Amino acid sequence: ELAASIIKCTLFGAIIAIVCCYKGMTATGGAAGVGRAVNEAVVTALLGVFIFNYLFTQTMLATNPDIQTIK
Repeated sequence: ELAASIIKCTLFGAIIAIVCCYKGMTATGGAAGVGRAVNEAVVTALLGVFIFNYLFTQTMLATNPDIQTIK
């Protein structure tokens, strides 16, 4: 469980960093373009994290059914 949590947090950070760097580096149109890029980056990163979290959690629960029990 600890290893899965560390992997999950690391990949959350990677998703956020990659999306934000990409949106920031491709921003055009001056200050208004940067504002739009920030908005797009936040929305895209949030959706990416939610989707990854769902898929990762479902995979972990399917491969390790004993995690579902309270110890």
